[in-house]
Amino acid sequence: MATKKKQPTKKAEHYRSFVKADGPKPFMAFRFTQQTVYWVVIGALILALGTWAMYLTVKVQGIYDKVDDGRMMDTTYSPRSHER
Repeated sequence: MATKKKQPTKKAEHYRSFVKADGPKPFMAFRFTQQTVYWVVIGALILALGTWAMYLTVKVQGIYDKVDDGRMMDTTYSPRSHER
């Protein structure tokens, strides 16, 4: 039995999947893309976390100030406590 010879593939078929790239784009050009949305969301999250951290820092410092004020009131000299 004779087998069929494989036909050689055409070169045009190999290059069909390649697409010519666009020309160079300017470096400083602004285009609104999906990555722009990601960076805006990430930036907003960072700013929100920073604001929340500052808020907590102010609240904790207020608690420390109240504790210090309470200690100062307890350690002040009272002449009546030493009279006997």
